[in-house]
Amino acid sequence: MNYIEQTLIKIASEELIKKEFETTKQFLEIHSIEVENDDFKIANIIMNEYFAYIFFNVWNEDFYFVAYFNLKSIIEIAGTSSEPKFEIYVQSGSEVLSDKNLMEFTKLVPTRHWNIGDKRKSGKTFYKFSSLIFEPTTKPDFFENKLKNTLDFLENDREGIFKLSENSNSTLVIFTTYHNGNTLLDDIFISKEDLKRISNLNLNIEFAGFAKGNFYKD
Repeated sequence: MNYIEQTLIKIASEELIKKEFETTKQFLEIHSIEVENDDFKIANIIMNEYFAYIFFNVWNEDFYFVAYFNLKSIIEIAGTSSEPKFEIYVQSGSEVLSDKNLMEFTKLVPTRHWNIGDKRKSGKTFYKFSSLIFEPTTKPDFFENKLKNTLDFLENDREGIFKLSENSNSTLVIFTTYHNGNTLLDDIFISKEDLKRISNLNLNIEFAGFAKGNFYKD
């Protein structure tokens, strides 16, 4: 961890204690930040030349609390807010082909997979279809970044994913866990360029998700 990251974490952690932003105060009235080894637990740090974002784990929840920094001037927090958790992955399923058969279509390695007849995690039922899951990144990030990273990964073998899609039910799944907050949920925007990339991979698109957590008091 470099000096700038250490500085950002220190400033963001102080904000969680002092609550100088009204958004911080309102959020911490209804939720708490997860603590690990006496420090606030950080889920991810995203930084470029101009901006930085510190994602904190929210205790017992899947969404995040984020501190925003503008690095173009003095290093200080520009704002805070809750941010959704985005899970973006491709699932390819077949009721005929085995998971090994499906893996023959692409050189990409699935994150996880199962075969027809394998026992589910519950241990009480069995899968009636084979499936491959490709989820290149599980770290928290903003939707546009996460979608781009997923498509970049899939395009490492565009022809293979296309063939896999021709021989299975292959879907780009976008699962979002929002913070209930004030019941206003963020929009999800997919550009026409990214829609074309998804189409060129021969993928369906499925949106799913839910809102969790507590409502703001005011």
